[in-house]
Amino acid sequence: MVPPCVSRSLMLLAGLCCLASWPQAECRQKKKNTSGSNDKHQAHLTCHRLSSVITNLAFAMYAEPARWSNSSNVLFSPVSIAAALAMLSLGTQGGTQSQIRAAMKFSLKETAGTQVHQCFQQLLGRLQKGKARLQVLTGSSLFMAKGVKPVATFSTGIKNWYHSKATAIDFQDPKESSKRIREQIEQDTRKKTLNMAQEFDSSTRLILVNYFSLQGKWFQDGQKALPVQENFYVEGKKAVLVPMLSCVGTFYLQRDKFLSSWKMRHLEKGLTHEHFENLSRHVGARPARVYFPKLSISGTYNLKPIMGKLGITKVFSNGADFSGITKAPLKLSQAVHWAVLTMEERFKNVTKASAQSRKSNLTVKFNRPFLFILQDTNMHFPLLMGKVVNPTQP
Repeated sequence: MVPPCVSRSLMLLAGLCCLASWPQAECRQKKKNTSGSNDKHQAHLTCHRLSSVITNLAFAMYAEPARWSNSSNVLFSPVSIAAALAMLSLGTQGGTQSQIRAAMKFSLKETAGTQVHQCFQQLLGRLQKGKARLQVLTGSSLFMAKGVKPVATFSTGIKNWYHSKATAIDFQDPKESSKRIREQIEQDTRKKTLNMAQEFDSSTRLILVNYFSLQGKWFQDGQKALPVQENFYVEGKKAVLVPMLSCVGTFYLQRDKFLSSWKMRHLEKGLTHEHFENLSRHVGARPARVYFPKLSISGTYNLKPIMGKLGITKVFSNGADFSGITKAPLKLSQAVHWAVLTMEERFKNVTKASAQSRKSNLTVKFNRPFLFILQDTNMHFPLLMGKVVNPTQP
């Protein structure tokens, strides 16, 4: 089951404040040292280092979609993309594998490589066993041209560690291929998803589709959250009326003078992995009333430029070495990432927000574009990262 720490692991970063709604003491208590051997201890260290690597990758990944538009929401799952890359590495050799290992700081030792896959197996398995108030669906699917038969070790590896499989597709019919891939992803995610770019031709041999969907609630059960309507300022003084939840409680807050700004670009440029870790260490508990918008946003991205930002390019070239899958020439034709975040409580009897705040409490309103990171506080993996410029955008 997903431990309570995961279901409460919400960290949100904005230009003027940092808010985290999880009890840190409780999470620390759950981190018991169960290492009964050096192997277990080493596996724990591997997972800890991997979480730091993926958090660092998250900021590098974010730079690419954030550059594409200033007026669109951004949403992606760093840990899900990293898991897809690790899974892909099982089928690579030579310089192709070296690029993935270098990006993810894999050890060249076989034992350490196996422990990395075991870390993802543990995390993905736990996330899939969701609670009623937090539902997560995540995975990666490979689609191979008919006639490409993956070796048994690769098929077994992606099944056991990543709950994945390779599906044979006839790419001679681009329209039918796109339909079959879409139907397969919709079946895996139990919902309508992305529109695949129809870039298939007779030379298409391998496609990767990675997805992450999270549906849950902003606040814990038992917290008194009042549904209200508030203005969200999407651009300057331009505002849209959106449903929000107003909640009084104890939150972990920190105002950062360096990041404090009315401009999103200032925050995006100033917030590094190192700054994020330092900020996280200095948050303090204090009473506050927090206003947070109802959200249902998604993002669909071509991973090729994002992977290129990480230095992973050979998988798309004619010189790609996928000899861990097949001895025949093979390259990745397309890689797609799809992410969805739906955070909703029941919005009944919505009232105006006037006079709802207590003067004795600090008031924090997420009513302007903000950047957020949703983190698993048990293993510290960044589950989702993005920015909200307009909560009404899908």
